Amino acid sequence: MRSIADTYAKQALQSVRNVQQMKFAKEYGRLCHQFPIMVLTNGLRLTVAFFISKQKDEESPYTEYLKHIGLATGLDENWYKGDILNGSMTEYRDLTRRMLAASVWFKRYAEAILKVDPADMGD
Repeated sequence: MRSIADTYAKQALQSVRNVQQMKFAKEYGRLCHQFPIMVLTNGLRLTVAFFISKQKDEESPYTEYLKHIGLATGLDENWYKGDILNGSMTEYRDLTRRMLAASVWFKRYAEAILKVDPADMGD
C-alpha cells in the first residue's frame, strides 16, 4: 500500500519531467516555490484566482501548475474551473492541507530537475 506522500511524489515527479522541455520550465519552477507561500499568505481561493487571472492560454505555466497540483491531490485536471473551492469549510481546509503537502514535492523536483534556485526567487 502506498502512502499519500508517495502518491504526491510520484505525480510531482511526472509533472515536472513533463514540463522540463517546455519553453516556460523555469517560470513553472518558480511557481512551484511561490504556490505554497501564496496559499499560506492569502489562502487557497485567492491563490487559485490569481493563477487563473495570469493564464494567457491553455499552455501557460499557471495552467499547467494548477492541473498538475490537482492531479497530485486526486482531483481531475480541470478542478480549478469548477466549484470545488465552494464546499464546506472542512472540505476547503482539507484541500488546502493536501495542496500544501503535495506542493513540497513540486518544490523539491523544481530544484532538482528544473534547476530552479530558491535564492533567486526575487523579482
